[in-house]
Amino acid sequence: MPILDLEVIVAQNEDIDPGWAQQIADVAGSVFGTPPGRTWVRMRAMQQSHDAENATSRSENLHPIFVTVPKAQNPPIELLRVEALKLTQEIACITERQSENIHVLYLPPAVNRMAFGGIWVE
Repeated sequence: MPILDLEVIVAQNEDIDPGWAQQIADVAGSVFGTPPGRTWVRMRAMQQSHDAENATSRSENLHPIFVTVPKAQNPPIELLRVEALKLTQEIACITERQSENIHVLYLPPAVNRMAFGGIWVE
C-alpha cells in the first residue's frame, strides 16, 4: 500500500494541475505493480520562496518536486533503483519538470509502524 507524498515547488501565482494526482497515482501503481485502489497520492504546493539550497541562487525556472514513499516492504536495492528511476521519469513527464529536479525518498518499511483504516500492517 504505497503512499506517495509530493511537495511541489511552485512559482508565485502558480498552482498544481488538478489532474496530476490521479495521473501520478495511476503511473505509480503501474511502477509498483499494485492493484487498483492500493497506491495513493497526496500533493501539496509550496511556494518557491519557501525553498532554498545552500550557497546558491535558485533559478526562477527551477521547481523541484520532493516525493516521499512509505511502503509496507521495500524491494531489494537493485529493484529499488529501477523503481525510483522509472517513478522519477514518469513524474517528470506528467509535471513537465526536469527529472533531475524530482527527488524521491523511500522511508523504512512501514510493517509494524503503520495502520491503514485502523488495520495494523504486519
